[in-house]
Amino acid sequence: MAPSLLTNPAGMADLQPSRFAGGWSEIWGHASYGGIRVNVSGASNDGSQVQINGPTSLTGLANRGDDAQMGWSWGDVDFHALERYWLVRTTHYDRVDAGTPLPGMTTVIDGITYGVTDTCGTVSLTGVRQLQLIWPGDDEPSAPGWVRDGYGYWTTLVERDLVDEVCDVVWTAIWRDITVIVTGVHDGWAHISVASGGVPEFDAPEVRFTVSRRNCWSAVVPLTELSLRSWMSEEHEVGHGVVAGVVGFVRGRTTVLIRPRPQDDTAAEIVAVKARGQTVTPDFILHPLQTNAQVPPVQWQAAVRESEITELRRIEATVVWNGEVRAVDGASQADDTMFVGRVEAPRAETTDLVCTAVPVSPDDLPDRALAMAGQYYYRPLRFG
Repeated sequence: MAPSLLTNPAGMADLQPSRFAGGWSEIWGHASYGGIRVNVSGASNDGSQVQINGPTSLTGLANRGDDAQMGWSWGDVDFHALERYWLVRTTHYDRVDAGTPLPGMTTVIDGITYGVTDTCGTVSLTGVRQLQLIWPGDDEPSAPGWVRDGYGYWTTLVERDLVDEVCDVVWTAIWRDITVIVTGVHDGWAHISVASGGVPEFDAPEVRFTVSRRNCWSAVVPLTELSLRSWMSEEHEVGHGVVAGVVGFVRGRTTVLIRPRPQDDTAAEIVAVKARGQTVTPDFILHPLQTNAQVPPVQWQAAVRESEITELRRIEATVVWNGEVRAVDGASQADDTMFVGRVEAPRAETTDLVCTAVPVSPDDLPDRALAMAGQYYYRPLRFG
């Protein structure tokens, strides 16, 4: 598959923000500058260079600024001074109308837009890295390999290499005077969430929260109760997916599975987890990863019965780094690194992932989340 402009931009024109009737679009993300991973903020003020920021060791920056206390510098560099781009296109629209796509994650293959269950994916027992697609129509697909999942949708598995980019769509709405994010809409119901802010003081039995009423919550409410305001799409690379962990099918959909920690306030014996920004069904509840943070990182969790799980498998991966085959413990897409033991290996210095999967039983599930917030997934959507 040919590289996209998000990984191989042709020039400054690809990094320019744009405004159009009803919204605006911006490009941002990461790139490599002199072998250092830096943040890309888009085009400079005059549009001739690229705005970046990173550690104070950066050199050759025009219009340089420094924060010695934070160890951070920023400035402008020539487009051709950057390599190994990993960009994100964020587009904001100021209203939701009949032509607005439904919330969720999609990808385009051979001109057809499919839903994507999540980017964690799985690995087949023959070592093929896969993603699960959702059929876009109500009719039964004519092609072989599609099966109906436990939520009534037709799904199939494809090789991960067929998917270059994914697009996340979320809506913003007002529910009972509260600004909420709409992550899914189906059959007249909306799955809404608030990532930071206490549970409403008014009587709202539909609101579901986990360990703390002060952090985040989600709910499933009638779509008619929402005042729809705007929507946002975010296009980005599909990322590495799970490189070390246990994945299974829950009601026919792939997800990472764990045992809750003893301190977790849950009666569930098994928990399905997804990062924010993934396609989730209404049984998932937004969960804070840190209860003592003012704006905590969050993930989606759902309590799962053992009888609902099939094809449970442990995924492992290796890379060659410094001439040696090394087991991979995790991968940080944002930092472009592989974790091998306690060492961070720059992705540019390693070979491609070689993944394996072996069947396991529920007794083999790990009892902690293994740093799910960012280790296996693309980082959460940036809202606002």
